[in-house]
Amino acid sequence: MWRPTVLLVSLVVFTGLTEGLQTRPCSNGQPQPSLVMIADCCEMPCNMVRGTEEQMLIQFDSPFNSKTLRYEKVSTILGVIAPYPLPEELSNTCNWLSGASCPIAQGQKITATFNCPILPIYPLVSVSNEISVIDEEGRVVACFVYDGQLVPAQN
Repeated sequence: MWRPTVLLVSLVVFTGLTEGLQTRPCSNGQPQPSLVMIADCCEMPCNMVRGTEEQMLIQFDSPFNSKTLRYEKVSTILGVIAPYPLPEELSNTCNWLSGASCPIAQGQKITATFNCPILPIYPLVSVSNEISVIDEEGRVVACFVYDGQLVPAQN
């Protein structure tokens, strides 16, 4: 029920952006998205405001036929690499597709949103985030890395 509202809000947030964020590729030649937009960020490092939510728009061409898709996030903070556990309602990429639905076909142009909470307890440090879209066979459909800086919320 709230999915259309989130998609509408996301599109409004990103309307003012004309080009995507320059991200880094993931390791092992994994496919990169054609476009990544992060709300309120046009250049890395992106400010990640504690107690809020990261809001992203991701576009990619699917390299495979896939029945299901899921997001995975891995963060590197102070040299420590840690997977970021996502609840099912956020990790199920199929729930966040715009103009498409799962299953998806090889070569299909996909637009998806990704929202991820930034907990208020996080330390005020730099972070590197790797976001992957993975299919049911564990194949990487799209992957990118971006840098962030955790900052306090403005009161």
